[in-house]
Amino acid sequence: MTAYAIMQAFVIALVVAWSAWYASRRMLPTASRRAQARIAAWFEGPAHSAWLRRIGRAMQPMQAVSGGCGTSGCSSCGACTPSAPIVDAQPLVFKPRTKS
Repeated sequence: MTAYAIMQAFVIALVVAWSAWYASRRMLPTASRRAQARIAAWFEGPAHSAWLRRIGRAMQPMQAVSGGCGTSGCSSCGACTPSAPIVDAQPLVFKPRTKS
């Protein structure tokens, strides 16, 4: 393999890894936060060096400030709030077709 092929494979691997990370954060926020917390807890283990424990503390996911929908802390879509009842409901009326 040439150096160009190795560099190309490395760049493609980075792009695919970043895309997978971004998609998981976007589509599965709670699961990705849990996974991030587990990885950070492993880094913070007592058997690891001080610089690894520092990285683990920095990797801890931020706590959601607003309650939002359950524990995800989103509260941006408004899906949790009950919708207002339909006031202007009109009955469905069937009219026979006129034959011409």
